[in-house]
Amino acid sequence: MSEWQTIDTAPIDGSWFVICRVGDADFCEVGRYMPLQVEQYVEEPGGLYRKVQKQFFDWEGFDNLHRATHWMPVKLP
Repeated sequence: MSEWQTIDTAPIDGSWFVICRVGDADFCEVGRYMPLQVEQYVEEPGGLYRKVQKQFFDWEGFDNLHRATHWMPVKLP
């Protein structure tokens, strides 16, 4: 995996990767898509509530992900 891939195939497993925008050599960032577990209360019949774990995702390290068109894995030495 040494070539740039389209951003819609970026990993969501918490691994770090580089993003860029095609044609913008000054724009590259490193970050990851982190799964987060959040507790929520869901209303049940009869007005009772049940606590459940919900999984959400949050981007870490990216300021310009909305501009990104491609990604590649971070290569460690």
